[in-house]
Amino acid sequence: MIKQQNEVALEILRQLGNNKFLAMTGANNLTYDKNSLSFKLGGRGKITHINIMLNVFDTYDITFYKIVKNEIKFKETVINVYSDQLQDVFVRHTGIAIRL
Repeated sequence: MIKQQNEVALEILRQLGNNKFLAMTGANNLTYDKNSLSFKLGGRGKITHINIMLNVFDTYDITFYKIVKNEIKFKETVINVYSDQLQDVFVRHTGIAIRL
């Protein structure tokens, strides 16, 4: 059986909180490939872009960036994040609440 191209990205978004996550963070410009989901955060915080990639260990590698005026500033990568840790790692590194 062939996996859909966006299956991993949809699962990442589900684990982050789906539409509630998108509303709370202002995440937009979502892009994906067969193993990752990338998005831009609303606002002008210390982190503006995030890439979450499924790795060979069936965990996630999360890379945080700040992009200003076409200049990319790498902030940090957190490797081997389990699905139940995605929300906590996101909040810890961005400072953006994803729950009321």
